[in-house]
Amino acid sequence: MIPIYREKEIYTMFYDSKQNKLYRYAHREKSSFLYILLFIIIINSSGLLNQIYQPYKGFLLNIILLIISNFVCYFVAKYLYSRYYIQTTGKGIFLDQESMKEYARKGEEQYYLELNLGGGICLFVVVIGFALFCIFNQIQFLIIGSLGSIPLFMIFLNRPFRRLQVLRAFQNKEIEL
Repeated sequence: MIPIYREKEIYTMFYDSKQNKLYRYAHREKSSFLYILLFIIIINSSGLLNQIYQPYKGFLLNIILLIISNFVCYFVAKYLYSRYYIQTTGKGIFLDQESMKEYARKGEEQYYLELNLGGGICLFVVVIGFALFCIFNQIQFLIIGSLGSIPLFMIFLNRPFRRLQVLRAFQNKEIEL
């Protein structure tokens, strides 16, 4: 399933290339307060983790921690991505070619915004966080880099290259529903 278009925080339209159908999935209600609270807890508890890490710090341990953190972040991103949509609300929808072309055009604008702005900021946070972790040997920087990698993994779970191909195919009317 390839995301085509997102209507604010209400629903996302997906294209199923195997069945050549469009589906609309509602978004779950989310609480920003919960994310902020979780972020504060993680940052504050990083001091304790740093105390445990400091006696053992070193290049090899840093590499191992970077690998482990990326695996953990991938699975967290996958979990959050799968929980974002209410799977039971998937409704097949039918659109004419002109409407689909317009949704694909808007979807491509969202795609570039998401990829350039979101991906760019997250990549910057990841690179800076992981680099500072390796330079200063402070767990806080590893955690900051990891928090940046979660949305980056979520972007890649959307299969961005295939998504762009599908969006352009809809705009050029190469895909008929």
